[in-house]
Amino acid sequence: MSTSSGLIDASKGCTADEPINAKPIIPKATEKHTEEKVQTKTEDDTCHQYEDLTSDKKSMRNLETNRRFKWISVIACVISTAALLLSVLIMFGKIGHGCGCSEKEDGQVPRSSCKEFYDNDESDGNKAYPLKFGSVTLPIYCHMTVLDACGGGGWTLVMKLDGSKDTFHYDSAIWSSMTEHNASAGITAFDEKETKLPTYWKTKFSKICLGMKNGHQNNFVLITMRADSLYSLIADGQYRPTSLGRDKWKSLLGSSASLQRTCNKEGFNTFCTGFSYDKEPPKARIGIVSNDDYDPNCDHCRSRIGFGTAGHPDDTSSCGNVARWRADNGNKFIKAMGYILVQ
Repeated sequence: MSTSSGLIDASKGCTADEPINAKPIIPKATEKHTEEKVQTKTEDDTCHQYEDLTSDKKSMRNLETNRRFKWISVIACVISTAALLLSVLIMFGKIGHGCGCSEKEDGQVPRSSCKEFYDNDESDGNKAYPLKFGSVTLPIYCHMTVLDACGGGGWTLVMKLDGSKDTFHYDSAIWSSMTEHNASAGITAFDEKETKLPTYWKTKFSKICLGMKNGHQNNFVLITMRADSLYSLIADGQYRPTSLGRDKWKSLLGSSASLQRTCNKEGFNTFCTGFSYDKEPPKARIGIVSNDDYDPNCDHCRSRIGFGTAGHPDDTSSCGNVARWRADNGNKFIKAMGYILVQ
């Protein structure tokens, strides 16, 4: 029996007359493949999210680091400014009093006087040195070279007086007090800045160097006298004589000086008497007063040279030379800068 052309060839899986170039059957994506794609996409998304998170964390760390550097810079700036201010204050003597400092200043151990620096061969020119007063250390001017008629050996500054001001007027309480005045001006000498230092009541001495500046000329005289302090010679108001002589006192102002010819009462807390008509007699905490009456009691004086002065004929002059009425070099009203140092 012949076979029909429409029968199916079981071995081929298709009809016998099916064209050879028929399109192949593409199998549908399986569930497994779909899950793998979804999983891959999820992992990619997770990676991107992780990268974004990591980037955010890095940005936060950078921001925090920048903030820290900013604050460090601010703090460093504040510390630097404070250090500069402290240096300026120390330089100009605004601090230090009462500090109880024991450290070296400029590499030098504090001493009790300029002479001690000089005697220990520790002097380094004319400048401020650290002087110690109990628990307090202050920079104070020391003159280490020869100081005109006073000589050398290390001179300690005590006072600077401006004769045109009333700070050191004879009647001022500054002479009887143990308080400093404008201590920051005590690091220099022979200028126009007034000062009164603890050396006034703390420093022992056997010599006093007195100086006056008139114009640009400085002149000095030496008084040899031993004392526990300048305060001990002046504060109680008692008269204590010296013996320089009128010519030495006049040398403080050179050829400009003038005094009457008699009396010539000199020393500490020196004064004249005899004025009974609303005029204070001439007087000086350190100096000389003179008259022209040939009176051993020194009545009616009208001339003086000294430091811490007052009285007739010019009560406004606190340092310098005042002279009237037949003075040997004419009338004078010289308000000078005064300088007092001890050794």
